[in-house]
Amino acid sequence: EHVLKVACDIAHNDRLAAEGEVLARLHHQNIVAHRQTLTVAGRTALLLKSAGARTLAEKIKDEGRLSLDMLQRFGEELMEAVNHLESEGVSHRDIKPENIGIAENRTGKLQLVLFDFSLSRTPADNIRAGTSGYLDPLLPLRKPPRWDLHAERYAAAMTLHELAAEYGDALACVRYRYD
Repeated sequence: EHVLKVACDIAHNDRLAAEGEVLARLHHQNIVAHRQTLTVAGRTALLLKSAGARTLAEKIKDEGRLSLDMLQRFGEELMEAVNHLESEGVSHRDIKPENIGIAENRTGKLQLVLFDFSLSRTPADNIRAGTSGYLDPLLPLRKPPRWDLHAERYAAAMTLHELAAEYGDALACVRYRYD
């Protein structure tokens, strides 16, 4: 099953083309697979393998707490994807449950699939790119203020925290906002 992601406006063609270039060089079972970059009615489009019928955010909302086994497996898969991105020199810049699909692998087992790499080429000095609550609150304190790999891991940690937060009052999810 495949998905066609089309630029909603011609002005976004370059950003989508850049996303396609990034995805074309990534090959990992927990990262959405790029099949082809196309042009459809003058707009850039990405043909991607489906990341799954639902997102991790939808699963949490619909089903609540994950089993401990699934929590561990999903956590390991997310960190494997983040480690792969780091080894390839790629930044996602917006890791969150809404950007993680849940797909079935060949054996029918559920697995996480990270998608939406639209911010991956955002300049490092843009510390506001991403989603509030998953942005490292210490970014403005860096000298100079720059996005870095610690910020990527912070977003992954907040995502893992959200998965585990159902397991007790001691794991209250803390959200930070830049105003």
